[in-house]
Amino acid sequence: MAEDNPNIRAEYEKVARSLNLDQHCMDAAWNSYSAISNDYMLEGSQLEWLGCALYVACQSSTLETVEGGRSSGNNVSLTQILRDTKLSLIEFFLKIKKWAEMAKLSPAFVEKVEALERKFEVVSIIFSKYREEFCDLFRSPDDKQSTSSRHRGRKNGRTRPCSSMELFKFGWTLYIYVKSQFPLISDDLVNSHHLLLCCMDMLYGCVYGGSRRRDLLNPDSSLLPPPPPAGSKPSSSPAEEGLGLGLASYASPPSSSSSSSPSSSSSPSTCDTLP
Repeated sequence: MAEDNPNIRAEYEKVARSLNLDQHCMDAAWNSYSAISNDYMLEGSQLEWLGCALYVACQSSTLETVEGGRSSGNNVSLTQILRDTKLSLIEFFLKIKKWAEMAKLSPAFVEKVEALERKFEVVSIIFSKYREEFCDLFRSPDDKQSTSSRHRGRKNGRTRPCSSMELFKFGWTLYIYVKSQFPLISDDLVNSHHLLLCCMDMLYGCVYGGSRRRDLLNPDSSLLPPPPPAGSKPSSSPAEEGLGLGLASYASPPSSSSSSSPSSSSSPSTCDTLP
């Protein structure tokens, strides 16, 4: 029983303060957790179960808008709840399904959670493809030699050249931002992959066609055009370099069935993917 463990209550109040919850939402989550813990044996971390109760309470609450209407949710994201309750996203999906059964949540809410899980599965597969295709075209983000010797000797006061890891992070951030502008494809694996290829093509244009940072490219890549003959003027656009044709080999969508459940080491950061 929740009342028999004051430490849980103290931990919960600490999380609630960190999330800046309103009193109504805070009480609703705790009352729901107390009722369910009285009827069921909640195995594992109680704070993780409280995370499920918090998510339901936050999604069920409403806020008054400037126009006088009501908007669902209280602007507390799932990412914030997972962080403060030390709950992984994969574990959350396992627990929230059990919580939905115990709390007898509405079918509409269950469908909402299932849709969120599908989005996570898609973005996990796309992230795996992104790393694979990035390393095919550019130097690996783990390559410590991604900055050529002509850049290492620069003195303080000048802009430090971009590393392969920074390029990798920028490419993924670009993809997540652009995808957020097209919410209808959030769980569409094929269109999400095509969007990723567009971002990869833009990365190539910035690296080779713009900054001429050929040292960031993978010298063993079969996608790259041969270097221009000595004395000739290199082309300036990715299309002229033939990259579009090279990336066409990736145009077939990745298979979700061939991808195993993502682990925490291979999954993208939830803070970039969740509402």
